[in-house]
Amino acid sequence: MFNLKKANLQEMFYSSSRTSKLFNIFMSSVTIISIISTLEYDSAKIVTYKSTLTYEVLESIIVSIFIMEYILKLSAYLKKLDKITTAAIGKFIITPINIVDALSFIPYFSIPYPYRLVILVARIIKLPRFITGIKTILDGLKESLVGVGVFFIILLFIIFSSSIMIFSLEHKVNPHEFQSITDAIWWSIVTITTVGYGDIYPVSTAGRILASIVMIIGISSIAILTSIFSSSFIDNLLQKLKYNREAAMEKSVDKLNNHFIVCGFGRVGKIVAKRLMENNKDFVIIERVENAIQDAQKQGYLTIYGDATDEEILGKAHIDRAQGIALLMESDAKNLYSLITAKDENRNIFAVARANTEESVKKFKKLGAKTISLYSTSADKISRMLIAPAVADFISITFGDEQDIKMDEYFIKNKSSLKLKQENKVFFANSKYSLLLFSLYHKK
Repeated sequence: MFNLKKANLQEMFYSSSRTSKLFNIFMSSVTIISIISTLEYDSAKIVTYKSTLTYEVLESIIVSIFIMEYILKLSAYLKKLDKITTAAIGKFIITPINIVDALSFIPYFSIPYPYRLVILVARIIKLPRFITGIKTILDGLKESLVGVGVFFIILLFIIFSSSIMIFSLEHKVNPHEFQSITDAIWWSIVTITTVGYGDIYPVSTAGRILASIVMIIGISSIAILTSIFSSSFIDNLLQKLKYNREAAMEKSVDKLNNHFIVCGFGRVGKIVAKRLMENNKDFVIIERVENAIQDAQKQGYLTIYGDATDEEILGKAHIDRAQGIALLMESDAKNLYSLITAKDENRNIFAVARANTEESVKKFKKLGAKTISLYSTSADKISRMLIAPAVADFISITFGDEQDIKMDEYFIKNKSSLKLKQENKVFFANSKYSLLLFSLYHKK
């Protein structure tokens, strides 16, 4: 049974979830119907009611839905608070958008014309809140609210000052055009917005110079306002795209099971990830450097941004159900700490750690991790090439990236139909399969 108290209302109805999208479609449809029905009530002739009662019933249903949505939004707001107070409820009620919502659920037929037009305007303003594209624009405007506010204060000052100046310059020489200060204000607005109806215009030289300055200011103001809106919209859109990408990434990581975790996407981590991808293994990369995480995402890898020493980050990578973990960070201390955390969550996990010192190798082995020392490995490879070059060539051919031969490992269940026998600690099959644990084959 659905429990409203335990439900995450913000996630269900006011986010990017599927439930929220369906809710937005429903509410936008109801709002559009309410606008059309109110226009018809004022004889817009869009639809025809059989009786006034039909409209009143429809309006009552719409108002009930609006009230329920208002209560739902209030509940979602209160659930986010640590403590519910009268001041918090009052802050919610006096928010401009919530005042608009409150006006929208007043029955349209209950107020005489033209005062009821306020309800119609409130419902028109309410509609964009449920349309995704317009919501993105409005969210962008919220981010630049201070900049837009300052801009309009400056614009109002320019309109007011230019109105006074043009009235002073033109009232005596052009009394038919500039009869009052309201005519001057109208002229300033029309000029600044570059609409230019031509119904009121200056005739004096000083008035025309002022008009030219106001025109230039108007064009510049429109450019500035457009820049503010567009930059805010683009920034908000990029943030949403990033959030959606991260949400999709998180869902993909949640589906992983019996996978590998690669901690660190440096030079070694990149090679490990490439090999895992080539062998169709499921894995996720944990990296705290933003440029490295972006590089991994460009290559199509699942990633988690964060520090692999953080227990919460390893939890996001589902360390409890992972098959193996590669600890490839630059610091031995971080690798060791991550290994301890990983073993606490998943005792049977197979771990391979990068070690820079012999002391670290001992510590990793005590915790049951396989270790690889880059310096030791390089030294062994060089010495092998000097002492036994033929063997070194064989190993190079076997494991080389550009060769056609590859060595791999196969696992056979105990109940397999293949009869196995142990001979010199190497398993052979007495069937057409020559070697099971290690086999050489050509790449396709």
